[in-house]
Amino acid sequence: MAQNYADDYAGNLTKKMIPLPFIISGQEDSVIRNVSLSNVIFSAPGGGLREDSTREMKNVREEYPMALAFGEVAPVYGMFARCVDRLRLYNVDFSTVREDGREAIRLDRVTGFAEV
Repeated sequence: MAQNYADDYAGNLTKKMIPLPFIISGQEDSVIRNVSLSNVIFSAPGGGLREDSTREMKNVREEYPMALAFGEVAPVYGMFARCVDRLRLYNVDFSTVREDGREAIRLDRVTGFAEV
């Protein structure tokens, strides 16, 4: 069952944990190809700081797919993609429950990106 963090945080916006974004992470020698997302709403609790946006996402291989292997705080609140060829977002919305100083999306070594 998918975890809806926005529901968890809606009643208590004082929690310290800042959930990680949606992550699509390939490797230089194992690129993820042809990913399309359509009609999706991603809602995060927010609360990230502007200085969090300078953080680097770790490049993990052995610990993958454990999300926390990428770090405890991400530079974005919505989606991080690395080593992806042909990533398409159609009618995809990223939002936060409360203000967040980070951007919604970060792309690292992504080719063929389209957002419609």
